[in-house]
Amino acid sequence: MMITEAEKILNEEEQQDSGLRATQGARWTPLPSQGMNQPYRQNLAMYKTKIEQAKVQDENSQKRFNDQKGELEILGKTPQDLAAMMPQSESAQTLSERPCSKAIKQGLDNIEAAKSKKEDLMREVVEKLANLNMIESLMEVHTGSKQKDEVFSVLKEEYTSYFTRVAEQDQLITSANTVIQQNFGDFAKLKQSIQIDPTRQQFFQRIDLALMCQQDLENMLH
Repeated sequence: MMITEAEKILNEEEQQDSGLRATQGARWTPLPSQGMNQPYRQNLAMYKTKIEQAKVQDENSQKRFNDQKGELEILGKTPQDLAAMMPQSESAQTLSERPCSKAIKQGLDNIEAAKSKKEDLMREVVEKLANLNMIESLMEVHTGSKQKDEVFSVLKEEYTSYFTRVAEQDQLITSANTVIQQNFGDFAKLKQSIQIDPTRQQFFQRIDLALMCQQDLENMLH
């Protein structure tokens, strides 16, 4: 793990500094590494905590997803699949053409696009971190060819970029959910005002359940 390796480098450097301080005495004039390294250790601890929190959240989200997978499958259907699955009635066209229905559909499409972008970002960041040779860079600190701030700024930049870009997609998801919530009341009233057969009612109830499950999962990811 990159953070563990970084901590190892800091420990080795502090041990070397303590050894030189003990043998050289007053001739060893650099400031104590332990104090200078404290900000870096705090950053590493923060990143480690975020990783552990994300791991627990991912496990909980995955369990919830597995538990509700059957209900969520309908949200993965294409518009053509949904049209084929939907029991037809004379009111179907009326319901689908109303502004609230279109707004909800657009919101769901936006959520799906943002989720896909988040997955792409996660893969991209994992690849970047896997190729980030922090050990080599930290070793260069020992030789004096690089400064500590320069080395750790790389790590900070990678994590900051990740959280910023993921936060942008989270904001898009939040905005889409707001649109869905704002229109869901009108959508529910419209459904109640239209006489539909029991099989069609069951179909909409299935979508309602899937939407609620999806909302719960999105809340767990925030």
